[in-house]
Amino acid sequence: MMCGFLVDGSGARSFQGAEMISGGYSIGVILKRGLIPALMLCGTAAVADELAEVNGEWLHRHEAEIVDLLQHNETSVVPVINLLGNTWAVRDGALGSEVSPYIAEALVYRADSMLAWFAAHRSALDAWLASVPDSLFTNYSGRAAYAEYLADLKARLLASLEGYRGEHQAEAARIADVIATAEVRETR
Repeated sequence: MMCGFLVDGSGARSFQGAEMISGGYSIGVILKRGLIPALMLCGTAAVADELAEVNGEWLHRHEAEIVDLLQHNETSVVPVINLLGNTWAVRDGALGSEVSPYIAEALVYRADSMLAWFAAHRSALDAWLASVPDSLFTNYSGRAAYAEYLADLKARLLASLEGYRGEHQAEAARIADVIATAEVRETR
């Protein structure tokens, strides 16, 4: 069972800079409430729905910080990559479209880490690739600035993946092939 956060040697402090993690619960509260054992032992839809909700709430509260963390903060990369990947894995329809641009940004700034996550979760990669035209390159907002952002993201993503020479070249090539054929679409 996947978890939407990672407690590393820093005691999760690097995740949000305090002892609070996903959903605003302290690590003690999470352990006392049994969330971690429940996530590991229960494969139910209810747990996945709760995890998607908690991850989605964290994503919304920290939208402005995610790309900055990926660009500049080495200690926060693993928890952010895990959160993005696991949020995708337990997504509902709307959450998939919200997390996809952050996954793309992770592939731009931390390609090796995001590709490693996808290499370990091949079904999530397959699902993400199948949804790229809808979840990543559709401008649901109708704003011209967002369409420009998506076109720029596509160019940066292709440059990152085509220049990638790390351990996960097969995954990078698969993603680059899909991204290259995708078009930024507008909804009105």
